[in-house]
Amino acid sequence: MEEIRFETDCELSGSHFHSEMEILYVLTGRVTVIAGQTSISLKPEDLIVFNPFEHHELIREAGSHTVSGLFPVSLLTQSGIGEISCCSRLQRHLADYFPAIRAKLAMLYRDNTDQDDNRKLYAQSDAYGLLGILKEHFSRPDGMSFAGMTGDKNFLEILKYTEEHFSEPITLQDAAEAVFLSPGYLTRLFRKRMNVSFPEYLQTLRLNRAQRMLISTEQSVTDIAMDCGFSSVNTFILNFQNRYGQTPGQYRKSMKLPNALPAKGNDMPGISLTNLLKHTNYEERFRPLSKHSQKPTEISITASSAGEKLCLHHDDSISVGWAGSLLQEGMRNAVRRAVKEIGFRYVTLQGIFDDQMGVYYEMSGGEPALSFTYLDMILDFVLSTGAKPSPILSYIPSALLGEKFQAFGASYFGMPKDLDKWLYLVGGVIGHLIDRYGTDELNQWRFPMYPGVCIDFRLCDFEEYFPFYRRTFETVRNLLPDAVITGCQLDLDIQDMTGFETLGRFLKQARSENCLPDILTFQCFHMQYSAESLEEASSRIVSPSEKEQGEPAPCSTDPRRLGCLLDQVYRVMAGCGTELPVHVNMWNSTIWQADTVNDTCYKSAFLVKNYVENDRKDLTLTYSALTDNNERRVMNSISFHGGFGLMTYQGMPKAGYWAMLMLKKLGPVKLLQGDGYIVTRSGKQNRIQICLYNDCSYDREKHIAYPMTPEELCTFDRYSELEDRGIRGFQIRISGLPEGRYIKETWSISRAQGSSYDNWISIGAPAVLSRQQQEYLESTSLPGYQYEQVRVRENGELILSAVLDTLEIQMICLESKA
Repeated sequence: MEEIRFETDCELSGSHFHSEMEILYVLTGRVTVIAGQTSISLKPEDLIVFNPFEHHELIREAGSHTVSGLFPVSLLTQSGIGEISCCSRLQRHLADYFPAIRAKLAMLYRDNTDQDDNRKLYAQSDAYGLLGILKEHFSRPDGMSFAGMTGDKNFLEILKYTEEHFSEPITLQDAAEAVFLSPGYLTRLFRKRMNVSFPEYLQTLRLNRAQRMLISTEQSVTDIAMDCGFSSVNTFILNFQNRYGQTPGQYRKSMKLPNALPAKGNDMPGISLTNLLKHTNYEERFRPLSKHSQKPTEISITASSAGEKLCLHHDDSISVGWAGSLLQEGMRNAVRRAVKEIGFRYVTLQGIFDDQMGVYYEMSGGEPALSFTYLDMILDFVLSTGAKPSPILSYIPSALLGEKFQAFGASYFGMPKDLDKWLYLVGGVIGHLIDRYGTDELNQWRFPMYPGVCIDFRLCDFEEYFPFYRRTFETVRNLLPDAVITGCQLDLDIQDMTGFETLGRFLKQARSENCLPDILTFQCFHMQYSAESLEEASSRIVSPSEKEQGEPAPCSTDPRRLGCLLDQVYRVMAGCGTELPVHVNMWNSTIWQADTVNDTCYKSAFLVKNYVENDRKDLTLTYSALTDNNERRVMNSISFHGGFGLMTYQGMPKAGYWAMLMLKKLGPVKLLQGDGYIVTRSGKQNRIQICLYNDCSYDREKHIAYPMTPEELCTFDRYSELEDRGIRGFQIRISGLPEGRYIKETWSISRAQGSSYDNWISIGAPAVLSRQQQEYLESTSLPGYQYEQVRVRENGELILSAVLDTLEIQMICLESKA
């Protein structure tokens, strides 16, 4: 098939035509199209089709941009397409077909510009699908062929002949003989049909092709002149300069490839393709098997093998963000649900000393005072769910602020100006909790120390932090000798950048001064910091302005990022002669609470991958946000705005929530683990669980690192920011099974099932959800489920297979019913 090509901001020099069929799509601004006697004003997302050799003129307002798909005559002829009449502004009665055309055009662009040669075949599929829609629903009723030439097959043959042979030294005589016409008749026919002479038309074809080659290839000017049919390079240069006002060399240098679409990435300089590529959402969810695939992964399992203990800990704890949010009934409902369904044993609370909690205040004379009203209400609620509190002893009340601090919403981050008053606060709170709940109860809680990330974010140095940590630790330990104290919550990403120097110093000094925590805590957000950007990133993380800012630092694209960081932690501990349980008590795939992929199936695959691939003894990972209500400010009312919670701020589960629930199905004995899978069984050996996942990473070149507008949040294809690994197959052979009947149940999370975000897109992405819409999304966004009865013969073998789309998860449970 002859190449389909794309151009941005096509020809502007008056009335013109293409030898291909052109589908013009408006990306931004307004464009006026003049075709014949008709003038049409197009706005963003409008499209119009120009038939081959159909004259038209474009008038653009400032800042407007277009992208054009150009389909060669050979493809049109092969498809049997005649003249098309298609314009989204004029044919309202055919409005139902335009979303499909936009989607096909977007998919065609994406597949056509992909560097993977295998995608070219899918581009052909997109092209034929698009042409099929045009042929069936937009063909002109009189059956006219190109350029209004009803029944004039001779002239069409002339155009095809010229298109195929323009690079050769053809003449008017050659063209006339090719279609058995006289040169004189052919001259008159060209004047009548094209308003130009045959030599002028031939020169236009050659110059158009030369122009495209100058901006999309590295061929020399001489080679281009020869390839385009010019008799000499001087003739080419002269004709090109007359047409474009520049020599070919000057033109190539001045253009700097503005029309050559990149093989990767969504944007060109000054031109956003978001308004086209967002329409891939329309088709992407319904064609997973049209993607490239890898060789199936073979899994061989012996059901009777001894296996080893699975140390997953995904249900150990969940962070609800700021403690004050638990005064809201909606947030309480979310916690009740999560503790009941997923089984979280601890609830981590931040900001218990924030001013809004009212725990600490000072009298007119500066005398400290304490109030426990809100704190008691919140802790009582957590206990009522069946979970235990894990209140982080932070942040700093405004009355105790030192000179160097940062504000994070209503929280203040830094060192206190008066250590004695701080210790009065900590000791007073612990004493009150002992009086209210009793020592035995508190020994079942966890007490995280004030986060050491204030060192990482350069709000203090180690010499300032450590005495503060040690005195706080001693205050708690003296009152609760057997309580679980955790600390000191350094940032793994920043520690990685600085060689884990702070961690080593902390462990050595805490050991020498007898204040090692019972559990060593960290935070990790999979960010790729650099020394140059850390200071700026710190201010953007800790103290965001009222106007939402972009991503503080690039997200890591390393699929083993967390495991590698934990390996370094264990090496540092070993070097310091220390062995402690490790708890990443603030963990997420990003620290940016406006990262649009947070709402997608990326998060569910990320969670499953990292939990099953980091199942280490004495290691727990606490996801940093149960709901988007964790955020200090919800920037707009759009439910899916990129918050990194497992639920929306209304408490609607996202794909990540269902992934956590799916992990609960794994058994306590691990039989086998590998890339993309883990196999477990129950203690009684009558149930086998196979968890499969097809994860992917950020595509750094496509990732959007700036905050999107509400309109973009409702339309942009967020999956385009990620790698497309295609489908992944698994062939599973289980041996050693007792003969008999088995029940096979399969749960799945994908763009088609278990993703409230994708369902939100499918219903039209309403910016504000009504109660009815929210209930509909909840009821239709459950994970997929399949039930099947299978039989194991006397050889004890069972063979299963599964095919997963990109970012899909499957949990296969096999239970004996013999």
